[in-house]
Amino acid sequence: MDIRALVNNCNIRASPTAVRFYQLQQQRQARDAIQRGPVLRGLRHSTPLTRDEKIEIRTLRKHAKWDYSTIAQATGKTFHQVQDALTGPLTPRKNRCGRKPVVKTPEKDALVQFLNSDPMNRKLPWADLRYYIPASSSMANVQL
Repeated sequence: MDIRALVNNCNIRASPTAVRFYQLQQQRQARDAIQRGPVLRGLRHSTPLTRDEKIEIRTLRKHAKWDYSTIAQATGKTFHQVQDALTGPLTPRKNRCGRKPVVKTPEKDALVQFLNSDPMNRKLPWADLRYYIPASSSMANVQL
């Protein structure tokens, strides 16, 4: 009964436990609204932060000594965006996956030109090919 009276904003005296419960519930809702940030309709993810926005967030944290939720509320970004801006790099790292090419482009062009110049060149064994190609000085230790 006490909680319903508080929710309906009635002036009925409520127990201290019910008052504290209601206050905690309001604080939790306010904190969740800040952490979630603005509601983006039609988008699944928030827009990524630019380098300048990350610098602004870092400046607010370092010089103004604001906490994450205050920065999120002031800038209109989500709590996790602020967290990532403060802990991650300013610019994203390049994804370096995959094997590096064994033969560079000028060497590939020389190899293709050599193989297409004469039909007999196409019948040479791959192991001996580096001895016949004129521009293969850098391919001496490379296995084709």
